[in-house]
Amino acid sequence: MVGTEHFRNLEYRYSQSDDAAGGTDAQVTFGRAVLAGTVEPSGEMVQRMPHQNLLNDVATLAAHSLVKQATVSAEEFNAHVEDPDYAGPVHASAAVVLKKPSRIVVNAVLHTPDGQVVAEASGVFRREEAASTETVEAPGTAAQSALPPARFLSAFETPFGLVSLN
Repeated sequence: MVGTEHFRNLEYRYSQSDDAAGGTDAQVTFGRAVLAGTVEPSGEMVQRMPHQNLLNDVATLAAHSLVKQATVSAEEFNAHVEDPDYAGPVHASAAVVLKKPSRIVVNAVLHTPDGQVVAEASGVFRREEAASTETVEAPGTAAQSALPPARFLSAFETPFGLVSLN
């Protein structure tokens, strides 16, 4: 079982990262992650990347919450932006929906503070053994998170996609 220190370390490392997508206030628990951020207004298609960057960051944090002595990398990541013209504060949340020994499937949603969906994403992450076991300790790692653990589904990969048996 992964301890809460691992989650606090992920939150701390994300907050100290230079390449964070503008998200702040990360919360990580087993199989779940939440980020608060802001989507800046832009007039060009190329500059609308904050949607995908926030979704990628929150999905990566959720996938990485399941592995301690390894890293994860996106093997496949698909995002769909519902409201490309939205600008303002957003919350990104992600949950692991399927975990196999070599793959982790994560769904993520970007929504406004009042609950309107701005963008959705799905990603498949691959576990990679870490080259070094350097640990970054976050200050105050004894803090507890308010997020409940993710609920896992009975899902199976088929040639046509994922099938859930509920």
